[in-house]
Amino acid sequence: MLAGGSVTPAKCIPHWWYDTEPFDSGGGSRLANIKQQKKRNRRSLKQRMDNLRYRSSIKTLFKRLEEVASSDDRTELDDRARALEKLVDRAAARGAIHKNNASHKKARIASITQSAAAEAVA
Repeated sequence: MLAGGSVTPAKCIPHWWYDTEPFDSGGGSRLANIKQQKKRNRRSLKQRMDNLRYRSSIKTLFKRLEEVASSDDRTELDDRARALEKLVDRAAARGAIHKNNASHKKARIASITQSAAAEAVA
């Protein structure tokens, strides 16, 4: 901090301060110069992208499930709920999400389907 309590200007912060990724996504590695570490960086980047794909797909399917829950199509709702539950289980088995997180998501699926069934009866 500078005199007077102001924040440090950007030109005083080193360039590496903003580099948050431990490796470069395009080809080469910034930090590793050991062959095995370069391989590990590539593998962890692939795993990160796979995990991101699982989490993103789960969010999208939840949105679609809620849209179908507002309609009257019960069979479509059951099919989508079953597919989403299967994806959540697969993501938890692969380690993309924690098993407690998967349990919470499955409870949310059950809640959505039950509330849709209650609305259909009422």
